[in-house]
Amino acid sequence: LNGTAEEDAGDGASGPDWAGISRMDRAAWQLSARLPDVKAAAERGCPSCWVLNEAIERVSEGRIDLSGAELDVGLVYHPGSVLRVWVSRIEREEEDEGESMFFPESTERVASDLLLTCELYTLPGHSCPWPTIGSSMTAHDPQYRARPWIGGKARHVPLDPHSEGCFNLINNWVKHCTESHPRCVITGESDLPKRVIYVGSDDDNSTIRLHQGGGKASYIALSHCWGKSRHIITEKKTLDCWCTNIPWEVLPRTFQDAIIIARKLGVSWIWIDSLCVIQDDATDWEIESAKMASIYEDAFVVVAATASKDGDGGCLFKRLPTVDLSGIDEHGAPFSIFARQACSHTIFNWNVSRTAISKTTRYAFTGFGLDAYPLYHRAWCFQERLLGRRIIHFTSSEIVWECLTELDCECGAMDHFQGEPLLAARQFVNETGRSGRDPEQHYEVWRDLVAQYSQKQITYKKDILPALSALAGRWAASFTGPYLAGLWKNNLLRGLLWKSVSQDTKTPLKYVSPSWTWTSIQRAIDWVSEGNETIYHVTILDAGCTVKGQNAFGEVTTGFLKLKGPIVEGTLMMVNETITSPSAFVKINDHSVAFRADLVLHCESLIGKKVYCLRYCT
Repeated sequence: LNGTAEEDAGDGASGPDWAGISRMDRAAWQLSARLPDVKAAAERGCPSCWVLNEAIERVSEGRIDLSGAELDVGLVYHPGSVLRVWVSRIEREEEDEGESMFFPESTERVASDLLLTCELYTLPGHSCPWPTIGSSMTAHDPQYRARPWIGGKARHVPLDPHSEGCFNLINNWVKHCTESHPRCVITGESDLPKRVIYVGSDDDNSTIRLHQGGGKASYIALSHCWGKSRHIITEKKTLDCWCTNIPWEVLPRTFQDAIIIARKLGVSWIWIDSLCVIQDDATDWEIESAKMASIYEDAFVVVAATASKDGDGGCLFKRLPTVDLSGIDEHGAPFSIFARQACSHTIFNWNVSRTAISKTTRYAFTGFGLDAYPLYHRAWCFQERLLGRRIIHFTSSEIVWECLTELDCECGAMDHFQGEPLLAARQFVNETGRSGRDPEQHYEVWRDLVAQYSQKQITYKKDILPALSALAGRWAASFTGPYLAGLWKNNLLRGLLWKSVSQDTKTPLKYVSPSWTWTSIQRAIDWVSEGNETIYHVTILDAGCTVKGQNAFGEVTTGFLKLKGPIVEGTLMMVNETITSPSAFVKINDHSVAFRADLVLHCESLIGKKVYCLRYCT
């Protein structure tokens, strides 16, 4: 199995030097059995099967039918670590009557549905008669012999997120970050944004109002999904009214929860985009959207409504209860065992397949569990996460802390975790513009980030550039040259090597940017690989974009690109449509040459017509 995993994790019991580190009793194991067999063994008096079955039944709370013979229970155990358990509905193709319960030899299993994941644990310092149920949250994967994901010590997750225990933990994270993380420090009180909401320090909701005029104080910024629900906004006609008082009852649940959080953290000011920017004033909207970099960077913390799809979802979700299986062992000594629904950390890239993680952010694991984290879908929220120094994610199962140094979580799994690929990018963003920046690395990280950004959802396509403008403004440097609707003029040769990686919907697109920039196709892109000896056969003579309004990194009305290079005449013959990379074919001197068709409709309109092909690079 993974003989050295325990040594790396530092969780197991020590052994004599002559025993080495590849002992069977220090390895992690993965087993599976039929759930009805486990239940039957528990009824016959097997204490281990009783604990396992009791945990599954009580954690599931009747939410799944556990009576079917087609259910399997799987588990991974390691001495001193949390026992991880899952229940799946299984389809079997063949069966051997001679197999044992925990070692079925001739059964072909295909999991069709994962029904439940839970974990059995004890708290640090508590006794437990089962050495396979411990307090270490380190996650092992013996099936693939992978290095373990190092975790902290198990903690209870309070049922009520309003509880004193939850906010004591948050304050401890803040204190530790302030005292121990130099790159996260905000010196003194920040300049308040142009508008900010005063929430007071107590429960007197009559004092909630919109403040204009600046000042210095610590404030919280809210990152949230607008969604389809209609919630309160600031318009020209309501501006004066909100400056007097914003009634509590007109605030959606997400805003109410954010105010509760601010008060519990001792912060009297909060910035919420829909209330602090005049939504029907185009000039105000352009100016304030350009300031979002400093607004999120300078916030005391960013409160992220990570699990809420709209304003009605909220931040403070009631959690599933922890099951207490404590008792008295055969020697009359008390023991403590607890079981709970496992909190998934996949979205933060903890305890995932290591092949799904790359040093570049665009290949970070982004698929599993996104439905539970709608904030991760949204384009506007992407730059908010990148720019915030300290973020508190309120998920449906626990609270997650993310600063510029590490990630932590309530359950104890992520403990000073620094393996999230986006963390390095966030650190890079925070340091952008400082002396000694390598221009090539500067451009490479930008390409990685915008490739990931291009996968996000955005309600209004015209916002593709504004929703990235704060990050672009932070990225601009003396060596980048002008910003060209998602690209940088001084790196334009490399920047033009983008490609579509998502399906063309074949619907007419409204103009967002000139056709040579990746933002023009309004869907997911990636970059063509550049070899070490790439030779460019073109020269860029000039390029530029005309900005629409006040935001220098926002919407554009026109753009141009002048190139000089060798061209050849051909005839566009056909378009071969595939899901992610449709190809078009050009006939050149009796030879058929293929190229990637970014816009199928446009290419189809040119079939049979004369076109010119530019030799770009080799």
